[in-house]
Amino acid sequence: YWLDIGRHDDYEQAVEEFETMQAQLLPERRA
Repeated sequence: YWLDIGRHDDYEQAVEEFETMQAQLLPERRA
């Protein structure tokens, strides 16, 4: 799917979805 983060509604949706999907999208950082 596609979100146009230049549109306020899509940007808000992207922020909300990123918070719930962050672990899937970004690898765990290890020191």
